[in-house]
Amino acid sequence: MTDFDALTHDQQLGILQETAEAAIANYDLPADVSVTMINLSENATYKVAAPDGRRWALRIHRDGYHSRTAIQSELAWLTDLRQTGIVPTPVPVAGKDGEQIQRAGHARLAQPRNVVLSQ
Repeated sequence: MTDFDALTHDQQLGILQETAEAAIANYDLPADVSVTMINLSENATYKVAAPDGRRWALRIHRDGYHSRTAIQSELAWLTDLRQTGIVPTPVPVAGKDGEQIQRAGHARLAQPRNVVLSQ
């Protein structure tokens, strides 16, 4: 295992791409979805697209940036904003285990990352 922050930008992108592709196995998605990076900042965000036109956003959270509890709080806040009609917000997609926050790892990451899929 290598310190992720010490890797080149391209190496980091490759590892995050592989992590995103592995993460989608946690969800009930079509087998032939594509996974394309949208943005890399504090978190890595990907477009997940099915051939039939359905799309989702996958966010891989930066290690140590927000706790699972903080992510749950953010998801609850977004749900409340949407349900009260204040503003449209993404809808979190539960994984196969029923949890909105999943974990996805890679051999070159120190530990699995928190992952959220939204539609």
